[in-house]
Amino acid sequence: MVDLVGRPTTKPAGTVPGVSVSINMGDILFNPDLVASLGPFGPRLALYLKVVFADPRGMNLRNEFAHGLMDEDEVNEGAVLWVIHSLLVIALWQKPDGA
Repeated sequence: MVDLVGRPTTKPAGTVPGVSVSINMGDILFNPDLVASLGPFGPRLALYLKVVFADPRGMNLRNEFAHGLMDEDEVNEGAVLWVIHSLLVIALWQKPDGA
């Protein structure tokens, strides 16, 4: 999505001069200019993705799953359905006109 609207998908690596790393979900969702570049639904999409994946006040599935913080019983149909739903929401996103 970020690439489709012409925004950079990498950032300088903090510790290695001249080396770039991919931006992460937080770099996208918590950057108001980048969110705005996603079009009229950008802010709503960002809020939705923050709640599901990136905000500690929400489900925070990205952090919980990626860092192994989920207990066995937390990896359930509900969590999987949120991931599937978010993939469908992202798939429906369209590049804004003029981007």
